[in-house]
Amino acid sequence: MHVGLRTRLGNSLVIIVAIVALHNFVIMQRESEMNDVDWDDDDDEPEEPSGAADASGNAKHKLIIARYFT
Repeated sequence: MHVGLRTRLGNSLVIIVAIVALHNFVIMQRESEMNDVDWDDDDDEPEEPSGAADASGNAKHKLIIARYFT
C-alpha cells in the first residue's frame, strides 16, 4: 500500500484480518462455483437467477456481516 492505513494500530489489525477473511471467502466461493459448472453444457443462453437465489444470497451476506463485523 502506497499511503498505508490511516487508523490506529488496533483498528488496522482488525481491518487487515477482515480483508484477509473476505479474500479467502471469495477464493473458496470461486473454487466452489468452478466445480459446479457443467463444462459440457451446449446452451448459449445465460441462466437468470431466481428470486429465491437472490434472497438466499442476501441472507448469507447479512449473516457474514453480523457474525464478523458487528
